[in-house]
Amino acid sequence: MKMTTKIITCGMKVRWFMNSIALDLLSRAPFLRYPNY
Repeated sequence: MKMTTKIITCGMKVRWFMNSIALDLLSRAPFLRYPNY
């Protein structure tokens, strides 16, 4: 039980970290979303 909860919380942290990085990159470089420009 404790190991599963640790894995779940770690996965949630990693997911939140990746989402924050993605949002930061998109907010800093909006041209990445539009490669045509």
